[in-house]
Amino acid sequence: MSTKDVRRPAEVTADFHARLAAELADAGFVGKRSGKLLVRAGALGKHRIELSSSHCNSPGDVTCWVTLWFTDAKVEKLDPTWRAGGGLAVEPFADEPPMNVADAAEASALVAHVRSRLSFFSLLEDPSATLEAACRRFVPGLLHPRQVAPYLHAHGGLTAIERYARALLAGCPELWPAFASTASGAPPKGSAQLDDGSELAVMLARHAPGVEVEAPIDVVRTADRRAANLRCFYGLELRAWGEAPVAARLRTLDDERVLELSRAHTRLKLPIDSPEHVHQTLAALGVERRPARDRPDPLRFQYHARHAPFAS
Repeated sequence: MSTKDVRRPAEVTADFHARLAAELADAGFVGKRSGKLLVRAGALGKHRIELSSSHCNSPGDVTCWVTLWFTDAKVEKLDPTWRAGGGLAVEPFADEPPMNVADAAEASALVAHVRSRLSFFSLLEDPSATLEAACRRFVPGLLHPRQVAPYLHAHGGLTAIERYARALLAGCPELWPAFASTASGAPPKGSAQLDDGSELAVMLARHAPGVEVEAPIDVVRTADRRAANLRCFYGLELRAWGEAPVAARLRTLDDERVLELSRAHTRLKLPIDSPEHVHQTLAALGVERRPARDRPDPLRFQYHARHAPFAS
């Protein structure tokens, strides 16, 4: 049975901060801001571990959120806002680590988890390894083209960016419609956020001008930003259900069919991780059978990018 510390949350938090700082001292981290920040200098960039607490903490239930940031002065010359990383519990890493540091077992597990995540910093200290990883999968802490492209520009030049762009489009063919439209000067319009396909085209134009990536002949063009984002969502859904080859067909699904599929899903009134939901997605792409998996991995694919290779 795990032991709960029922002291004031502020005391429990302070003790955990001190413990983590002591545990990571051998890795070169130095505590600052009363233990709320741990920092060290790498060969390429600065490594930061930020600790924060929930306002809802209570005795015996003390949440500690951990955020990792990697900053690089060479990349910041290209984009002053650039940094890689984010919270371990949310999209950039999607680890869902233990967080109740008032629980002895969870506190120890969180320390071990943070130590294991130092590999994030090691990866970004190696541009060649980072390029290889970004060409195979969504890299935890370095998910989106707006993060990847400036880093590759600074440390690998046009060749690295072009290789990444081609690999991402090959691994996630649902990005093609928005990428091709944006690259041709007709980006999707609407109030939704920029999808990864459009973002990749913008980043390629900014960081690798002159590099052209020709779209396959079956790629549709998209004029609707919501449809572009829905293709990204359905690509994540299909890969989470083990249907990466079928996801390639999303590049041929025009805006109206994408939006109609979304409306059909709304009419289902079922959770998006239900087999019926993905069955409807498969059917829209001409596949009338059960998905390859019994359940999606990751379960909440709409928030958590899958860190396995694109094709798995």
